[in-house]
Amino acid sequence: MAEEQNNPAVEPEEGQNGQASNPPESEKTVSLAEMQRRLKLAEEKHAKDTADAIEKALEKYKAETELTGKELEAYRQKVAEAEKQKMLDEIDQLKKDKVKRELTDEAIKTLSSRKLPVNDKVLGFVVKDTAEGTLQAISDFESIISEIKAEFTQSEPPKVSSSFGGSSTQSHGDIFRGSRIIK
Repeated sequence: MAEEQNNPAVEPEEGQNGQASNPPESEKTVSLAEMQRRLKLAEEKHAKDTADAIEKALEKYKAETELTGKELEAYRQKVAEAEKQKMLDEIDQLKKDKVKRELTDEAIKTLSSRKLPVNDKVLGFVVKDTAEGTLQAISDFESIISEIKAEFTQSEPPKVSSSFGGSSTQSHGDIFRGSRIIK
């Protein structure tokens, strides 16, 4: 390790013809200084985590040794209740996530069956906390899309050419002769 610390960077190996060969693109070359920096950060994080765990254990030990009989029992009951509440909160969050995932899956199926766009923005708009709310949002979205389509698909009647109009000075035969129709 002492030899590596004196070397500031990893040297590329020489290939044939004495030229430095490039490592494959999938392999990254990291300087020794960068690797030492990363190791130092990891060691500091580990030391901090260890110190925090030791501190919590000492606080628990002190609290338990200073308390007697009923006080100790009450303290342990309080710790158990806090742990129980933490677990219940986690369970509630997991249930909410599961319901949200199920509603998202149903929304995708419903949007696809109604031939509506399915992407993250649309799902963010239509997926609600309940199935009824999600279906209502999909219906609202569908009506908005229908209104927009109706607005843009309205077409105006074709314009009549003045040469085919009723007040033309040319006869129909003259119009056809001048139109360059070739057999």
